[in-house]
Amino acid sequence: MMENRVCFYSPNDLSIDYNLELAEKAIIKYKSEPASTLTDVIELFHIKKLIDNDCRLKCWSDVMFNQIKEDIKDYNDIIAKHFAKINRNSLENCYDALAWDYRQAFWDIIDQFKLFNVIDNNFVKNTAKGKQNDLIEILHCRNVVEKFKIELRQIMLEDSNTAQILINHYIAKHDNKTDRKIHLPSNLSMDDKVKIINSYLDSKDPNLNYVRLICQNKDDKNGLVLDPQTKVKAERLAQKLNDEFMSNSRTVKISHKLAVAFSNENNSSFASTQIM
Repeated sequence: MMENRVCFYSPNDLSIDYNLELAEKAIIKYKSEPASTLTDVIELFHIKKLIDNDCRLKCWSDVMFNQIKEDIKDYNDIIAKHFAKINRNSLENCYDALAWDYRQAFWDIIDQFKLFNVIDNNFVKNTAKGKQNDLIEILHCRNVVEKFKIELRQIMLEDSNTAQILINHYIAKHDNKTDRKIHLPSNLSMDDKVKIINSYLDSKDPNLNYVRLICQNKDDKNGLVLDPQTKVKAERLAQKLNDEFMSNSRTVKISHKLAVAFSNENNSSFASTQIM
């Protein structure tokens, strides 16, 4: 989380009160010092998200909360106008200077306001290629994904590690309800997905946990359908990686003993068994 900058994650996030306190101060500041940098403008976006989700401090009266809503009513216009004036020649440097919390908001703003003229194909490719965290942030934004689906599909096909995105999306369980959904390019075919999975299985350093998840995949025509050869490849690789892991001298092995006792109704005799 950025120090001294407002960040909105979800209405139930534990940092809500802290960020509301920061927002209260920031709103006062921006009344006399208009937002002038990309970071400033993205902070306005976070403040707006907080208030639009009816997040408020307990000490705020209804009168004060309504006044805050009035103070921020023009924030969307300020955000859109600032983004529309961004110089493309300096955009990559400005984006690279953003903290992670604000990079996701950058794409959310492009997506929400449909400001596609602010960015171009090269910016998307330079931002997402080989940078999985940035790629995932883009994939959270349905409109951006659809607009740049050709570039995003190519990026995924060229990077075997994007298989982890497919695995997390289609196979891994998501118990955290606040996890954001990703949107895959609509032109990413089933054959493309299988190709990416195979490329990952053939890569130099596949992760055992991800390979095991591939083995657990249940074919779904609306999700991920793997051919028999790919399934066999994954199962063999999982066994190989597991054997290598268990034979590694740095692997700590812990043995357990389980004792089971059997007795008759009178508790006069019993037999016991130990299982290693």
